Amino acid sequence: MKKVDSPTSIVRHGSEHGLHIFGRALRVGILGAAVIGVAAPAYADPPAAAPASDPAPPAAPSTDPTPAPAPAIGAPVVSLHDPANPSAVPNEQSRTTPSAPTDVRDDVPVVALTHSAFGSRSGKIGAHGFGYGTGASSGSVGGGGLTVYGSPLNRLTLLATGERFSDGHAAPNLSLAYRIVGSLDDGWALAAMGTYKAEGFAEVEGEVELGALFSLFRDRWHLDFNAVAGGGLEESEELDAEAKLRFGYDVVDWLRLGLDSRGRYRLRGERELIGGRKGDFIGGPQAIVSWSQFYGSLLAGVSSVDITTGVGATGWLTVGGQLP
Repeated sequence: MKKVDSPTSIVRHGSEHGLHIFGRALRVGILGAAVIGVAAPAYADPPAAAPASDPAPPAAPSTDPTPAPAPAIGAPVVSLHDPANPSAVPNEQSRTTPSAPTDVRDDVPVVALTHSAFGSRSGKIGAHGFGYGTGASSGSVGGGGLTVYGSPLNRLTLLATGERFSDGHAAPNLSLAYRIVGSLDDGWALAAMGTYKAEGFAEVEGEVELGALFSLFRDRWHLDFNAVAGGGLEESEELDAEAKLRFGYDVVDWLRLGLDSRGRYRLRGERELIGGRKGDFIGGPQAIVSWSQFYGSLLAGVSSVDITTGVGATGWLTVGGQLP
């Protein structure tokens, strides 16, 4: 006959079997919790609300008017216009922010003797009046006039000057300069220029000059050099060569100090220059100032131009402005 276990034995064996199963389930639960705990930070969403069965007490309303920062999700957001982060990519607003205004002197092609190869920027229009005089033991000479300039197209600068001399006659001249290479942003430029100088407002005869212009700008230093040759429209007329040099340094934003000069030599022709010379010279220290859309220049030096004997003291004053 098969032996039948007593009730006490059945209870003991069932308890042992249940404890064994519970122990295995506990180990599996601990292992699973460990795995989930390691993986959760990489995939978990923001902390969920507490279960409904154990609701958290409502938070008291905050009396701090400063809004709490939003929780960060993923990588931190970098400000696109943060001054403390200069490497940030500018947004559309920062791209369209107007740049700092340029110096009005940058668009003036000439203030006294030497021309700038940078010329004027497209759309710029300006004008200035000028006067000059030289005093020497043999007498005095001088003159004055008005120059109007502008740039209808990029790289192209046009100039028109009306000048009256101390002997009473007046004459116009027209110039065209074209910037071949370089720019003010590049810090250098090379340009070509042509000028027609009439003998008078009612006369067609005159002379034509062709020149090469070079300009250099580095930090606060400015350098301009012109090489010019010209002569009369007829073969028998004289032929002259000129070299012009100007340099300056921006002491402050509104003041530039330097030197402007021009030397001329007669290459061909029966007539000599005034005073029986083959060449003459004018030049001296120069100060150029600017304020808003206005500018001025004062040159004080020496000159042998149109002086019969010796060398005299000379001065050249220019005052002008540009349309905004």
